[in-house]
Amino acid sequence: MDLKRGANWRKWDLQVQTILDDGYISLSSYYEKLKTDFASQWHKYIGLVGGEENALLFDSKKFFYDQSIPEKTRCLNYVRNLFAFVNTFNSEVGVIGITDHNYHNNILIDDFIEFSKGNDLKALAGIEINVSGVHMLVFFENAPYSKSSFSEGLKTFLSKINVERSRIMYIEDKSSGLEGDAKIGRVFFSKTGNTLYYKGRKFQSLKGKGFKANYFDVDNGDEFWISGPRKDRNDRLYGGQLDVEIDEDVKVEYFNLIKST
Repeated sequence: MDLKRGANWRKWDLQVQTILDDGYISLSSYYEKLKTDFASQWHKYIGLVGGEENALLFDSKKFFYDQSIPEKTRCLNYVRNLFAFVNTFNSEVGVIGITDHNYHNNILIDDFIEFSKGNDLKALAGIEINVSGVHMLVFFENAPYSKSSFSEGLKTFLSKINVERSRIMYIEDKSSGLEGDAKIGRVFFSKTGNTLYYKGRKFQSLKGKGFKANYFDVDNGDEFWISGPRKDRNDRLYGGQLDVEIDEDVKVEYFNLIKST
């Protein structure tokens, strides 16, 4: 043992919220100041991500929630971009704790953990729990409840402690008419309850202004009807459940729900 060696100090940031967070500030809102005040670092950073256009694109919610792009591609590009940014502008930071509020994504936190294995900057899988205004940070060495991924483990954890902020709902696309593609699946809520999330899409209330629709897609304006599923299975406007697709991950819970009294 080298007793002459002093303490090793490392800088950790254990409260990092990602693009999933309602209050996330995208790079596009402050990059001009970075270019002016930290020109050399800026050029190094954009060189790592393929140019300024990519830097701004991969950090934008428009790109992250674009359903025409595979979810893995969107998440991985966002993760790579964030790591490049921290490595360049905050190189003294050795560890980041990913602690989104009541996490609601299929793969993002797993991409953070996997990518950090080959990077000097390490990531910890965590979550910020918001219960009646009390905030707690919780970290996990392994996926909770022996799940195959941190994402699934975190969702199970939130469910176990009754702060999941999600429910099974009926989601019907009204952009092309009174009846459209419809699904029954798990919808997640933002910490304020003002935004709904379903499979990477974001919805906000039309506040009574829609025609046979009550929500709109934040990114493209398409109108939807989103509500709790009916126990009589007459979810469509004119009754019935023709061509309504039930997501595989909610089938057991959904059928138990509609059977209950």
